[in-house]
Amino acid sequence: MIVRIGIALGKLLYHHVIEVNQINDIRYALEIIMSEFLEIAVIIGYCIISKTYVETFAFLLCFQSLRSEYEGYHAKTILRCFVITITVYLGILSFHSYMYIGMYMVIIIFIIMKQS
Repeated sequence: MIVRIGIALGKLLYHHVIEVNQINDIRYALEIIMSEFLEIAVIIGYCIISKTYVETFAFLLCFQSLRSEYEGYHAKTILRCFVITITVYLGILSFHSYMYIGMYMVIIIFIIMKQS
């Protein structure tokens, strides 16, 4: 679905703003933006339902920073990336419920590591 929306937006922009050789680049960028927005919306939605505000904030801060800075694993499809991201989030939340680690301490450690 995200791919179809990206294609439609790319074609719409082609008629008004971009050139034909830029359609695929714009389409891909729009797909990534929509995918990121959907991931964050689902995570924040679950955060509100489960009332895990601090844990979710720590996850978003750490995971998104690490993801953009180190460019690790790249899933083959947008759906697979979405599923992996949500699975990692839920895994961290369930790990946290079994072993309490102060999320403020995690955030502080992350900020210190980021500075070095």
